[in-house]
Amino acid sequence: MTPRKRTVLRAVVLWAVAPRKCETCNDLWREYAQATYEHIHIDGKIKVAALSHDFDLVAKLTPECEAAGEARRTARDAVRRHEVEAHALTDPAMT
Repeated sequence: MTPRKRTVLRAVVLWAVAPRKCETCNDLWREYAQATYEHIHIDGKIKVAALSHDFDLVAKLTPECEAAGEARRTARDAVRRHEVEAHALTDPAMT
Protein backbone atom coordinates (compact mmCIF):
# COMPACT_ATOMS: atom_id res chain seq x y z
CA MET A 1 0.00 0.00 0.00
CA THR A 2 1.39 3.38 -0.98
CA PRO A 3 1.85 6.14 1.61
CA ARG A 4 -0.90 8.18 -0.04
CA LYS A 5 -3.36 5.29 0.11
CA ARG A 6 -2.46 4.83 3.77
CA THR A 7 -3.21 8.51 4.38
CA VAL A 8 -6.64 8.21 2.77
CA LEU A 9 -7.38 5.02 4.65
CA ARG A 10 -6.30 6.62 7.92
CA ALA A 11 -8.50 9.67 7.32
CA VAL A 12 -11.50 7.51 6.53
CA VAL A 13 -10.93 5.20 9.50
CA LEU A 14 -10.45 8.11 11.89
CA TRP A 15 -13.64 9.69 10.61
CA ALA A 16 -15.51 6.40 10.85
CA VAL A 17 -14.52 5.73 14.45
CA ALA A 18 -14.80 9.33 15.64
CA PRO A 19 -17.45 9.96 18.28
CA ARG A 20 -20.74 10.91 16.68
CA LYS A 21 -21.68 13.41 19.36
CA CYS A 22 -20.23 16.41 17.54
CA GLU A 23 -21.84 17.16 14.19
CA THR A 24 -19.13 19.72 13.40
CA CYS A 25 -16.48 17.01 13.82
CA ASN A 26 -18.43 14.71 11.53
CA ASP A 27 -18.77 17.42 8.89
CA LEU A 28 -15.11 18.44 9.09
CA TRP A 29 -13.85 14.85 8.89
CA ARG A 30 -16.16 14.19 5.94
CA GLU A 31 -14.80 17.28 4.17
CA TYR A 32 -11.21 16.22 4.92
CA ALA A 33 -11.81 12.69 3.62
CA GLN A 34 -13.35 14.07 0.42
CA ALA A 35 -10.53 16.59 -0.09
CA THR A 36 -7.94 13.85 0.48
CA TYR A 37 -9.66 11.58 -2.03
CA GLU A 38 -9.81 14.35 -4.65
CA HIS A 39 -6.14 15.25 -4.18
CA ILE A 40 -4.95 11.67 -4.48
CA HIS A 41 -7.27 10.99 -7.42
CA ILE A 42 -5.90 13.91 -9.43
CA ASP A 43 -2.32 13.04 -8.46
CA GLY A 44 -2.92 9.53 -9.76
CA LYS A 45 -4.17 10.94 -13.06
CA ILE A 46 -0.98 12.99 -13.34
CA LYS A 47 1.15 9.90 -12.78
CA VAL A 48 -0.74 7.95 -15.44
CA ALA A 49 -0.45 10.87 -17.87
CA ALA A 50 3.30 11.12 -17.21
CA LEU A 51 3.78 7.41 -17.77
CA SER A 52 1.82 7.75 -21.02
CA HIS A 53 4.01 10.72 -22.04
CA ASP A 54 0.92 12.94 -22.20
CA PHE A 55 2.66 16.06 -20.98
CA ASP A 56 -0.15 18.36 -22.10
CA LEU A 57 -2.47 16.56 -19.69
CA VAL A 58 0.19 16.73 -16.96
CA ALA A 59 0.39 20.49 -17.46
CA LYS A 60 -3.41 20.78 -17.38
CA LEU A 61 -3.82 18.67 -14.23
CA THR A 62 -0.93 20.15 -12.23
CA PRO A 63 -2.77 23.35 -11.18
CA GLU A 64 -5.84 21.25 -10.29
CA CYS A 65 -3.65 18.98 -8.15
CA GLU A 66 -2.07 21.96 -6.41
CA ALA A 67 -5.52 23.43 -5.68
CA ALA A 68 -6.73 20.05 -4.40
CA GLY A 69 -3.66 19.80 -2.17
CA GLU A 70 -4.37 23.24 -0.74
CA ALA A 71 -8.01 22.28 -0.13
CA ARG A 72 -6.79 19.16 1.66
CA ARG A 73 -4.42 21.17 3.88
CA THR A 74 -7.18 23.67 4.64
CA ALA A 75 -9.58 20.88 5.59
CA ARG A 76 -6.94 19.22 7.79
CA ASP A 77 -6.22 22.53 9.53
CA ALA A 78 -9.95 23.06 10.11
CA VAL A 79 -10.20 19.65 11.81
CA ARG A 80 -7.20 20.42 14.01
CA ARG A 81 -8.48 23.88 14.94
CA HIS A 82 -11.91 22.54 15.82
CA GLU A 83 -10.49 19.72 17.95
CA VAL A 84 -8.33 22.18 19.88
CA GLU A 85 -10.96 24.90 20.26
CA ALA A 86 -14.10 22.82 20.82
CA HIS A 87 -12.72 19.74 22.52
CA ALA A 88 -9.62 21.09 24.31
CA LEU A 89 -7.33 18.64 22.56
CA THR A 90 -3.68 19.60 22.35
CA ASP A 91 -2.18 19.41 18.90
CA PRO A 92 1.62 19.81 18.73
CA ALA A 93 1.29 20.85 15.09
CA MET A 94 -0.77 23.85 16.16
CA THR A 95 1.91 25.27 18.46
